Amino acid sequence: MNDYLRTTRLLRSAILGCLCSGIALFGSATILSAQAPQQPTGERKPRVVDPADNDVQLTTPAVVPSPAPSATPSPTVPIPVPTGTGTTTTTTQKTIAVPPAEIKPTVPGVEPTNKELTPQPTKITVKETQPAAGVPAAAPDGKPVLSAPAPAPETLVYAPKDRYYMMIFGSESVPRRARFTHTWMTIVKATPKPGKTDAYDVLAHTISWMPRSLDIRVLAFRPECGVNLTLQQTLDYVRCQGECVAMWGPYELNPTVAVDVYNRSVKQIARLNSGRVLYKARDPDTYPQMSYVSNCIHAVTDLDGIGRRSMMYDETRYFGIAASSNLARIMAGADRLDTSLTHDWLIEALDIQRYRMSRRLLPKPKPVPQPVTAQQEAACESLKVAPLVTAD
Repeated sequence: MNDYLRTTRLLRSAILGCLCSGIALFGSATILSAQAPQQPTGERKPRVVDPADNDVQLTTPAVVPSPAPSATPSPTVPIPVPTGTGTTTTTTQKTIAVPPAEIKPTVPGVEPTNKELTPQPTKITVKETQPAAGVPAAAPDGKPVLSAPAPAPETLVYAPKDRYYMMIFGSESVPRRARFTHTWMTIVKATPKPGKTDAYDVLAHTISWMPRSLDIRVLAFRPECGVNLTLQQTLDYVRCQGECVAMWGPYELNPTVAVDVYNRSVKQIARLNSGRVLYKARDPDTYPQMSYVSNCIHAVTDLDGIGRRSMMYDETRYFGIAASSNLARIMAGADRLDTSLTHDWLIEALDIQRYRMSRRLLPKPKPVPQPVTAQQEAACESLKVAPLVTAD
């Protein structure tokens, strides 16, 4: 019994050893086959030998020939390509043969003899773009030819702008009495008519602040309701009172401040007509009464700031024509009026030529002397003439 068990154990050990050896050999073969390079199908690696050995027969590798191209040419398909000029460009596909590249022999010094090694031309498809009919070609000098004439250069059209004018009036009796004096102002906006350079639409605004009763009470203790008259209404009133009328202008406003002065005047007229401002011949110069009480002089001069009433526009010193003259001088001194020229066509446009009034002119601006340059001095010395200096 012991011999039988010993024999069985030995057989079992031998069988297990054989199985383990077989599994190890199978794994090694699998790894080696995976690492070995695979040859492409249909090709054979050439045998490299020495040409001097005559006992060895030279062989050339067999090359799998590429399939011959079809004898039927590829169809021509026009492909429309949109262009930016509204025309159509046609693209045509053509098949052309490209010369083959040189085939070098596999074995150095031995030319291939197999007919299958003769290179075959390769056919490729090329797209050619041609302009459609009616599209001009390029000029000989390389510049494109325009299908339409070149547009004419832009013509600068001068558009006249709005112009603004101011007229300052003053009236007083002879002898001068405060209750028969008045100061007012008219500002005019001239808008050019479309298509005309010498025709304007005139729009006039007048600040003429008077008591609603038209009876000026110099020593009145309390303010009263006021009214803003038009230019014709004011001229009719002062003529009925027997007052003399003086006018400064019409002068054109400085274009840099003209729009601002015009807008302030329109706002001031709307404020006077709103009923929030009262009239008093001797109005207060302190807040808050000065913001809603005004006389005829300060109704105009408040455009320059309410706080300047007592400094530059004191009604006790200047009233009547003197107050209007003071206002005109301040406006001209602040470079708001162009006093070099009067625009008398506005007198007829506003229909005030029928009123009797005296025209007052402000002094024209003096030319600013220009310094003499070194070139001018040299020129004067060469001519032996004293340099010209503009006198004040």
